[in-house]
Amino acid sequence: MPARFLAYLATAGAETLSAATLCAQARAMWPGAPTMDLKPLLAITAPEEMGGGPGFVVEAASQRYTILFVATPLPQDAYASPVEITRIWPGARIAMASHSAHVVIATSSTLATHPQALYGASALSLIIAALTTLLPAVAVVWSTGETITPPETFREATLALQRSRIPVAEWVGFRWIQAEPNLQGERPLVVLTTGLEPFIGREIELVPSPLPPALLLDRLTGACQSLIVSGDGVANNDTLGVSHAERIRVRHRREGLRPGVPVLELTVEAPDAGPEEEAPRRFGRKRPG
Repeated sequence: MPARFLAYLATAGAETLSAATLCAQARAMWPGAPTMDLKPLLAITAPEEMGGGPGFVVEAASQRYTILFVATPLPQDAYASPVEITRIWPGARIAMASHSAHVVIATSSTLATHPQALYGASALSLIIAALTTLLPAVAVVWSTGETITPPETFREATLALQRSRIPVAEWVGFRWIQAEPNLQGERPLVVLTTGLEPFIGREIELVPSPLPPALLLDRLTGACQSLIVSGDGVANNDTLGVSHAERIRVRHRREGLRPGVPVLELTVEAPDAGPEEEAPRRFGRKRPG
């Protein structure tokens, strides 16, 4: 399950800063976070095809992170998909029209294990959050998950890492697709994730479901939260326990709607229990039978 993480910070101007300034700010913002023992390593330069520009490498717990400052707007194909699929930031397209430069933030090496992936994503998020306080930030594009987030929202979500809350909406993109009409003429929703594979080796595909979109999003967010933390992906044919009245069956598929991408196919097997029995937000597990 080798993983790498890549993100962009769109900015309103081509400002730069030093590695020492970034490390000091990160430590000041999260003094107790183990990922924030950041230290500068070396200065580098962005490749010519990116427009050149200064950059540097920092290190935390033997993992390295690259920060490159590029004095040109982010190429449109780098943020077109996140802007298209976001359901939580309607103003993303307008915001991106105002940016004039960007910063590339990435893990420098492949992360081979689940703990390394979780640590790397967390540290990268904390680095980005610190950058949003030092630069004229416009938007955070988490390329690995095809998400786009306002800088202040990204900072708030990252702070929740210290309370063991995974920033699912910032790390994982949800693409909503209408299925073919059923016998009743309804077109239920299929939901695909992007950005979960680095943690569990698979993405989620939620097959057409009778649940309304808000409830689907709640179920998926809870599932992603649990899976990212555990990293084990759930056994084939297990169910994710939601309530006595609702179970979500998990099936492993070598690929789903996207060729070559292994998936956890989720199927809602019963309707929601309703207000008398509210489902917990964190998913448990039930063995078949």
